[in-house]
Order: sequence, then structure tokens, then C-alpha cells
Amino acid sequence: MRTLLVEDEPLPLTALKSQIERYCPEIELVGEAYNVAEAANCLAALSPELVFLDIHLPDGTAFDLLDQFPSPTFQVIFVTAYEAYALKAFRYNAAHYLVKPLLPDDLREAVDRVSQPSGPVSEIKRFMELFQQQKKPDRIAIPSVSTITYVDLNDILHLQSDASYTQIHLSSGRQLLSTRPLKTYDELLRENGFCRVHRSHLVNLSKIAEYRKGDSDALILTGGTAIEVSRKKRTEILRAIDQV
Repeated sequence: MRTLLVEDEPLPLTALKSQIERYCPEIELVGEAYNVAEAANCLAALSPELVFLDIHLPDGTAFDLLDQFPSPTFQVIFVTAYEAYALKAFRYNAAHYLVKPLLPDDLREAVDRVSQPSGPVSEIKRFMELFQQQKKPDRIAIPSVSTITYVDLNDILHLQSDASYTQIHLSSGRQLLSTRPLKTYDELLRENGFCRVHRSHLVNLSKIAEYRKGDSDALILTGGTAIEVSRKKRTEILRAIDQV
């Protein structure tokens, strides 16, 4: 089965290739792509039957890529650190949705499913499986340049933009530097008790100890960290706090 891998992080890419070579001998790896533009070119030039596709890429998302192929001749297995996109993946006819770190049995099941014809019953079953994956996550994967760290959402105080990266501040005082921009975490966590209080800050609402009003409003988090509140966000934040 001619297969293309689309993944921008070196460590997950190496791990995926290793597991495919070990557990899926029927797969023929014909190419790799690291962003949407490269993937689009590879799909046109290589005509793969199967694509393992990460969701967040440097120049867009997997959905931006698939929008360029409204009548695809390939099947897609999403491989991502984020559970929250499972139902959207279903709308793009995902054959399977794997969450990092990959388990060999899950990989094997996904490849087996690609080889099986789908009908109404299997479509309903697939939808229910993805619906179960859509449940709000209790932890998140934080990719850095050299590692992927798994963190409980309740351990996160706030996230701070750092150019195209994001600083993750934990309750323990530890800080993690993610290679993903703050916009990615805003989209991922806004339904999980986090609120964008400033263009540079995303805050865990459950960690707010005090709201200070004044010429420049601020949130005081548990541990004493003060986060500036954007004037444009003030009403939205106060409403969100009332619902916590």
C-alpha cells in the first residue's frame, strides 16, 4: 500500500516510520512531507493510497490540505497529539484517528481498517468511536524542539505567546517551550476552561484567585502571577469567570 507521511516534528516522524516498518509490512513508504505545501505536491506527484496526516503543520492544518482535494483517491489516518479534532476528522472521511504516543495495536487496527470496505454499519461505528475520542481531554501533549511532554490540564496556570512559540507555565513553577503558536492552544483549549485574556496570554480560569479592576485590569493567579487583561476582553472574561 503506497503511503505518504505528513509530519513536521522529527521525533514523532521517526517513531511512526519505525512502527510502520515493524508492524505494517504491507505498507510501502513512498514519501514524506513536512508542511501543507509539500504534502499537496507529494499527493499530486506520488498518488499514494494512504496518508498518515498530522493536524497542525507550520503553514496550516491537515484540513487546509484536504480542502485542496475535494474528491480524494487516498485514505487518511490522522496522527495527532490532540483529541479535540476527532469529529472534524470524521467529516473529512478519516479512516482512523490516532493520538500520540502511538501504540502498536492501535496502529495495526488503523491499517487493517483501511483495507476493509466501509458500509453504513461501519460508518456509524466509526462515528461513535470518534465521538468517544471527542470527550474533553484531561491532559495535553506539548511538543518542543526535542521532546513531547504530556501535561495535565489542571497543572497549567497560563500560556504565553513567545513569537511563533508558546511558553507553558505550570503550577509547579516549571515552564515548557512549545513549538506551537498560542493560537493553536487557544483553539484547542477554549472549550476546556481556558480563556484568551490578552493577545499574548491564555489563562486557566480555574486558577484565577482574584480579578483586579483599575486603569489596567489584571488577573491574579494562584501563586501570585499577575496577567494583564485586554480592555476588549474584559466583558468576555468576567462572563467566563461567572460560569466557572
